[in-house]
Amino acid sequence: MGGEWVRGPDAGRGVGRAGRRAKTDPLAALTECEREMLQGVTEGLSNKEIAAPLQLSEKTVKRYMTIIVEKLGVGSRMEAAFWPGREGKEFSYG
Repeated sequence: MGGEWVRGPDAGRGVGRAGRRAKTDPLAALTECEREMLQGVTEGLSNKEIAAPLQLSEKTVKRYMTIIVEKLGVGSRMEAAFWPGREGKEFSYG
């Protein structure tokens, strides 16, 4: 044990960006703006279409989508689009 530090295969897993992943309801971990973006994705909108009413750039929406995918624990934007229905979640915006 001469000063070596050994990490197990699961070390560091389960901690999302800055530990923001919710344990019980991933949707609860999303900010209101992220939920609005996810709503747009579920409606089939492009990043450009999501960005316009939020007064954001497409690039900003793209970055947020990466965070949303991570928070939901899915592998892609497409999976995120279907996540609310699969989990029995409903949106009620505007």
